[in-house]
Amino acid sequence: MNNKKPYMTIGFAAMNIIVFLVMELLGDTQSAKYLAEHGAMHPLFITQDHQYWRFFTAMFLHFGSEHLLNNMVVLGASGAILEEALGHVKFTVLYVLAGVGGSILSCIITDSLCKRLPQILLNHLLRLFTDKIFKLS
Repeated sequence: MNNKKPYMTIGFAAMNIIVFLVMELLGDTQSAKYLAEHGAMHPLFITQDHQYWRFFTAMFLHFGSEHLLNNMVVLGASGAILEEALGHVKFTVLYVLAGVGGSILSCIITDSLCKRLPQILLNHLLRLFTDKIFKLS
């Protein structure tokens, strides 16, 4: 048996708990408005304001202590096993991709505005690409 410590699992759990405690001290983590004001995934901010960073920050925000506890139990139970099997770097990549991917999928499935998200992202990327090309000429 490998005796490697699941450093990334512990680190992600610690980050989630610290963010939750700070958010709870400063406001109400069971308020959707409060969480949206502090980086939660909200379809309007994503589709209209192009705040795609919310797909990442939403990974560390939890709607109340039960949500946090549930997620940390699952992270603790599965994260250590996955981290040992994959290694620290691959586990970290998996954690981030799963979190961001889950946020994107949640947005697409639950909100009619987000159903246009793939097209919005593609248009945004094309705009960035063409802007760069025209700047080079």
